[in-house]
Amino acid sequence: MFSRTFKRLYYNNNFRRRPNNYRNWDNNSSINSPFSSTPFYQFYSHFKTTNGKRQLLIFGSLGASFYFYNLETVPLSNRLRFSWIPDSLMVRIGKMSYNSVMSQYSHEFATNFSQDHRLVTSIFNKLLKQAIIQEKEIKGKSSLENLNWEIHVIENKTYAPNAFVVPGGKVFVFSSLLDLCGRDPDMIATVLGHELSHQLCGHSAESLSKSPLYFALGIAFYMATGLDGGRMIVDMLMQLPASRNMELEADYAGLLIMSKSCYNPDKSWQLWERMQKLEQKNRNINVEFLSTHPSSDKREMKFKEWLPKARQIYESSDCGNNGFLGDNLMKFYSFK
Repeated sequence: MFSRTFKRLYYNNNFRRRPNNYRNWDNNSSINSPFSSTPFYQFYSHFKTTNGKRQLLIFGSLGASFYFYNLETVPLSNRLRFSWIPDSLMVRIGKMSYNSVMSQYSHEFATNFSQDHRLVTSIFNKLLKQAIIQEKEIKGKSSLENLNWEIHVIENKTYAPNAFVVPGGKVFVFSSLLDLCGRDPDMIATVLGHELSHQLCGHSAESLSKSPLYFALGIAFYMATGLDGGRMIVDMLMQLPASRNMELEADYAGLLIMSKSCYNPDKSWQLWERMQKLEQKNRNINVEFLSTHPSSDKREMKFKEWLPKARQIYESSDCGNNGFLGDNLMKFYSFK
C-alpha cells in the first residue's frame, strides 16, 4: 500500500512539473531569463501596455516642455544651456553657503585697509564695471549690478592657492594665491575675471539644475543592470566633463573681461605655468577625467590658444572710456 501511494504521488508531481521544464523553449522564454527579474524590465513591460504608453506620452511631453522652456543663452559665450533654478532660490542657497564659509574663515580675514584687500578690491571693481557694461549690451540689463558684492582675503599662507565665488556676489581669495601671482595685477585679474565669470554665466544654477538628471540616470543604470556604481559612471561621463567645460568657459569669458579692462592678457597663461610648477613641486597630480577642473597644463594651453583674440581686444580698448565690446569680438568659439 505504501508503495502504491508513493508511486501515485511521484508521478502526479512529476507530470505537474514537466511543463515548467520546457518553458524556456516556447515564446515566453524571456520570462525566466535573469533580465526579467530586474526592475527595469518590469517598468519596460508596463510601458508596453496601452495605459503605460499613454503615461509615457504624457510624462515625455511634460518633460520636453519643461526642458525647452528653461533653455537659455549664456552671456558672452552664446552657449545654449538648461537651467531652471530661479534667482530667488540661488540667493537663499548663496546665503547658506556664505554663512558656512564665514564660520570657517572669518577669523582669518585681512582687514579692509590691508594692502592685499585694497589691491584685490581695486582690480575686481574694474573687472566688475566692465562686465556690467558687456552684459547690458548683450541682454539689455545686468544681473551683476544688483548684487551685494563682498570681497574677502583669507590671510593664511598654509592654504593651497585658491579663490572662489559664492552665489550672490561673495568673493574669497587666499593670500597664498596672491603670493603665487607675485601680487602682479594682471595675474590677479586673470583669477578674479574667472571667478566673476562664474557668477555672470550662472554656473552654480546650471549645475544644480542638472543634478536631478544625474541622479535619475544613476538610478536608471541600477535598475537596468542591478549593479552599484551607476552614479560614479554618470559623474565620469557627464557631470565631471560638464564641470570642466564650465571652468574653461569661465576662463575664456574672464580673459575677455580682463583684456577689455586693460589688464595684459599675456600674463594670463603665465599664472597657469606657475600653478603647474607648484603642483609638480608638491607632487600633486591632477587626473583630469576624475576632476571637476581641467589640468593646469591644459588651461595654460587654452589661454595661449585664445591669446590672439585677447590681444586684439586689449590693443583696441580705450582705457579712458568704458566702451562696449563689438559683437565680432564677443562671439565665443569652441573652448572644449
